[in-house]
Amino acid sequence: MKRSVLLAFNIILLCGLLALPTALVSAYSEGYENTNYAATDPPVTDGAWTDDGWTYGTEWGDSGIPPNLPDTFLWREKWTQPDVILQHFLIEALTDNTTDSGDYFEFCIDLSANGGTAPDENDFRIHYDGDGTLTVYNGDGSGWVEYTDYLVPDDIQIEESMSSSPSNDESHWVLEFNLNKDKFDISGSGYAPWIRLAVYDASNDTAGVQAWPLDSSPDVPDEWGLEIGTIDTIPEALTVGVVVLLSSVAVAVSFYMLRKRPQMTVMAKN
Repeated sequence: MKRSVLLAFNIILLCGLLALPTALVSAYSEGYENTNYAATDPPVTDGAWTDDGWTYGTEWGDSGIPPNLPDTFLWREKWTQPDVILQHFLIEALTDNTTDSGDYFEFCIDLSANGGTAPDENDFRIHYDGDGTLTVYNGDGSGWVEYTDYLVPDDIQIEESMSSSPSNDESHWVLEFNLNKDKFDISGSGYAPWIRLAVYDASNDTAGVQAWPLDSSPDVPDEWGLEIGTIDTIPEALTVGVVVLLSSVAVAVSFYMLRKRPQMTVMAKN
């Protein structure tokens, strides 16, 4: 294989790994698409890591890697279907090591994936404060109104802790969140709803709200990201450990191919 072809292949491989999954054309925030894989094993919803590590086979090793995550918080998702379809989320506020009532986690979902500049009746906003208060809102076409037609923990379950994780050895705010998707029906979106996740650390007001998508508003569904539902489990090649390994290999091979090889001088015979 020619050097130029092999080099191009490795560059494409590296760029592809950093851009997974492929962007779809729509009105949501482009570049913020995450595949929602079926779980190989259900997580233990206790607000803390049960297994240590991101490798395939651990508690959250079978979840995809959302693109363009902020440096200060991460999240993962996957789903199970014991009796109903449960959506499982892991949320980590990586730099929040204090317990303040002003802290919050927020999840927004557009069940119909129709966007808009204001939330409508198919949009929901789940708000969880640092003091443990859960409030759910429903859109009315111009803003949010409180919604109370749900059960805890049957429809919404949130567990939290201040604990360490594979992403941060220091104690920080960790949440595990389950959503009953039979209750919050996403079939109207073709199982590809628009979503937004955000955390706020009241002890670090200057950092502001850390959101996915970046700088998105809970009040503007057009600014939210895309969740791509699938019945498949995640291929092991797309898990955190393997992606990091392949990225390193691609960089190493590209570096090798870019090195200037010494030119050989052919001496003419007399």
